[in-house]
Amino acid sequence: MLLACCLEGTMRSDHPYFSSSAERGGRLADDVRVLPALAEDGICLAARDVSMAGVLGSLAMLLEPSGCGASVDLDAMPRPPGVALTTWVTAFPMYGFLLCAAPEAVAECRARFAARDIACEVVATVDAGGELRVRREGDERLLLDLAREPVTGLRVGGRPGGWENPES
Repeated sequence: MLLACCLEGTMRSDHPYFSSSAERGGRLADDVRVLPALAEDGICLAARDVSMAGVLGSLAMLLEPSGCGASVDLDAMPRPPGVALTTWVTAFPMYGFLLCAAPEAVAECRARFAARDIACEVVATVDAGGELRVRREGDERLLLDLAREPVTGLRVGGRPGGWENPES
């Protein structure tokens, strides 16, 4: 799992929002075009924007439907200078995306973002365990057991590729 994000910008003081509009301006449209190109070229298997749930909440939403889990390396997470890690993992960045890629596609994925001066780092390893774990300075902790603590309530089931709400 990779995190691609623009580190040029400003964190608002009144809301956990990181804006890159003043710094990137007209370049943002071309920055966004990297995403469909990665999908069309088969480099990324799945992706999700980092929304108001922040990096960790958005990752939980991406993982939950599949029943997968992940171990997140907080030390590897790219973040803007001067922004505390605790602030960054809960922030809504104007340009931030989680991308799932096979190990052999990671270098190409990172290169596409580097060509646009966008940070892109491997931040997690996906597994079949259904738990979202975080690791920092060698200490790993369970953040969320997605099987017991649903985020969206959506999961794949019933029929191949079908979505169902477990409460319906």
